[in-house]
Amino acid sequence: TLYKWQNGFLTLGDLKDLKKKTQEVFSSLGEFQHPSGGFGYWPAPELPSPWITAYAVHSIALAAREGYAVDSSALAKALAWLRSTLYEQNAQWAYPYSVSEEYAARAYALYALALHGQKEAGALSNLFLRRDQLPLSGKAHLLKAAKLMDADPLVLDTLAGELLNAGMHTATTLHFSDKEDMPWIHGSSARATSLILQALLETRKGFAGDEKVVRWLMEERKVQGRWRTTQENSSALYALQDYYRRYEKAAPSFEASVRVAADEWREAFRGRSLETRRKRFALPSPAAGEKEETSISLSKTGEGRLYYVLRLDWLPETE
Repeated sequence: TLYKWQNGFLTLGDLKDLKKKTQEVFSSLGEFQHPSGGFGYWPAPELPSPWITAYAVHSIALAAREGYAVDSSALAKALAWLRSTLYEQNAQWAYPYSVSEEYAARAYALYALALHGQKEAGALSNLFLRRDQLPLSGKAHLLKAAKLMDADPLVLDTLAGELLNAGMHTATTLHFSDKEDMPWIHGSSARATSLILQALLETRKGFAGDEKVVRWLMEERKVQGRWRTTQENSSALYALQDYYRRYEKAAPSFEASVRVAADEWREAFRGRSLETRRKRFALPSPAAGEKEETSISLSKTGEGRLYYVLRLDWLPETE
C-alpha cells in the first residue's frame, strides 16, 4: 500500500511503491491533455485550464529533476499552449476565472515556462507593471519567475518587499492571506502562506522571522496532522522541504545557554526532537533609584538551529 497508519497518523508507505506510482502518473499525463496542448483535471478534457497546465508543467520539471521519465511530446505541446495564454485575451478556458485568478494563472504560467528555459521577458514586464491585479500567490510565482529570468534586482526587491509587507503578525507567528476567494486556483491562506515562504526561500534564501511562518503552518494542521486540501498539503510540504534544506540539514548537536541577570540555564540538544524545554526566571527587583533594566543573553555552541521564545509575565503595582 502507498499509505499506512502509524501512531494515529497517516504516513507514507514503501518508497519503491511510491516511486512506481509516481512514474505511472507521469506516464499517463497525455490522457489529461486537450488537443490544444493544455491540461484539465480529468481525462479527455473538454477545455484546457491555464492554471492546471502550469501546475502540470511545473510538476514535470520537478519530476525530471528527480529522474522520472516524462513525455517530451506532451510537454512540448503544453509549453506552446501555455506560452499563448500569457498574451491571449478573452480566451475560452475551462473555468470562469476572476480577474485575480486570471492574473495569478498567467504568473504561474510564466514561472512554469521559465523552469523549462523559456523566458518571456515581455510577459514578465507586463505582469510586473500590473502587479496590483495580482493576488499574493500570483506575486509569489512572479517573484520566482523573475529570479529564473535574471530580472533587474529592483524587480526582485520590489516583489519580495511587497510580499513581506502583506504579512499578518502575532507574537509568535506570521502568515499571509489573499483578499478574495479564488476557488478556481485553490486559493487559501495556508496555500498562499506556503507559496510565499517557498518563494522567498527559493529567491532570497529566506528572511528574518521565517520560522514564524513555519510555526503558523504547523498550527494550521487539522486532524491526523494534515491540512485541509490536497493543494494545501502539497504547497505546505514543498515549502517545509525547502525550509528544512535551508536551515536544518544538520541534526542538532549543540549546547545552549540562557543568562538572565546573574542566573544561567544550560541545556544540551542531541538529535531531532519535538520536545520543548522550558525555564522560568524571576527578574530581580531594582533598588530604589535604580533603572528597571535586566540583561538577557542567549548562546549556542555546536551544530544545528536553536529555536526559542521569550515571554514576560507581569502584574501592575497595586496602590
